[in-house]
Amino acid sequence: IDLLAGVVRNEGSSFVPWVVKHPLNITVEDFTNGVQELDLIFHGVDVKKVTDFYLQNVNTSSPVAMHWAVGDLVGDLVLKCPTYLFAKQFAITVKEWQRVYFYELLYGSKRFSQIISCDQKTEGICHSEDIPFVFGLPYIHEKDYEPEDMFFSREVMKMWTKFAKDGHQDQEWPQLLNNDGVDGVPLVKGLDPTNMILVLSDPFHRICDGIWSTYFL
Repeated sequence: IDLLAGVVRNEGSSFVPWVVKHPLNITVEDFTNGVQELDLIFHGVDVKKVTDFYLQNVNTSSPVAMHWAVGDLVGDLVLKCPTYLFAKQFAITVKEWQRVYFYELLYGSKRFSQIISCDQKTEGICHSEDIPFVFGLPYIHEKDYEPEDMFFSREVMKMWTKFAKDGHQDQEWPQLLNNDGVDGVPLVKGLDPTNMILVLSDPFHRICDGIWSTYFL
């Protein structure tokens, strides 16, 4: 089969309260305890290694910075890296016969963010922000959405429909592991209405192919 998979930019930001008790005032101890809580579910997480990695260069006295750090951790472990690494391994396995495409959503609708209680200023592009564009919600509830949302939804639905029909995308969306691209470098479609031809070169290398590759693979 051909595969289309993807993630949103800040997958874990809305799940921070699931991991730490005081999400508005997170300390280093809270962060470490949060990693330990995640280990109870996912098992085998190196608490010290993960804590050191996600808190490097972070102002640990800043509640905002610590909130972003926890959100990044949760998103990477629970959604972003397992999704990406599965797609990449699948692409390696079927590269000669099937097509694999991957995206990262970089834009969110203000209206849908309100519906799911996602503050874009403090949480970014939250989990499920791709739903309104894929399913055409701006056309169902026109008065609630911006013209840019409608434009973007139309373009996204075109891409999804084309893939459903023939398993292909246009040349603006290269395959995750593209023989015609930079050798060995994963190419990810950046979904953003302000730049519909955006392609990201190996955006998950440092995190998913770095700290989490040995855990998942």
